[in-house]
Amino acid sequence: MCFKVLSTNEIYNDVDLTSPSFQFMAMLPLAAYILSQPALSILLPVGSGLAVGYLTKPYVREIYVKERFPPGKLPAWVFGPVWTGLYVAMGYASHLFYATALAIRSPLLVAGTTAYFSSLVLNLAYMPLTFGINSPTAGLVDLLLLLGNVLYITNTFSKVEKKAAGLMIPYTAWLCYASYLNAGQVYYRRRKTIKGKSKET
Repeated sequence: MCFKVLSTNEIYNDVDLTSPSFQFMAMLPLAAYILSQPALSILLPVGSGLAVGYLTKPYVREIYVKERFPPGKLPAWVFGPVWTGLYVAMGYASHLFYATALAIRSPLLVAGTTAYFSSLVLNLAYMPLTFGINSPTAGLVDLLLLLGNVLYITNTFSKVEKKAAGLMIPYTAWLCYASYLNAGQVYYRRRKTIKGKSKET
């Protein structure tokens, strides 16, 4: 895969500089620059995801390995490679969407990019919530919000760049699986708590 670094003039070539979409993105020059470069678009989710994963790794070992989950639980080592692949796909999808939306002056540029960056925040919050502060309930709420956000992103991307939408499908499927695991974790933990209280009485 060959990446081309674009200059500012190339990025905004043939774009209506007075359009609301451009004015909005002009207020966020760093975000616009990152999304205009495929390598940086990929590096953003991969780098931030790896950083959060590294910081929460001790907590994951303590909770995920020992706690009960529903059937279908994968080994902990699988998640690193899977998430890395998903981050690469979603990062490149964000670039494809942004570049196409900018080129065709799509009114969905602002909505798509805003939803994408909000999804990154929700994604990065999951591990600290679920394992860092040991609150699977908070993690489940975060996951469900993220899943809804990603479904919206995929739908928005599909209206501008089909390839970008296609790259989001594995991410959506994985979030469904993660939500299933997380919901099971919440269920088993609550059942354990209820049993503990019943024994005390």
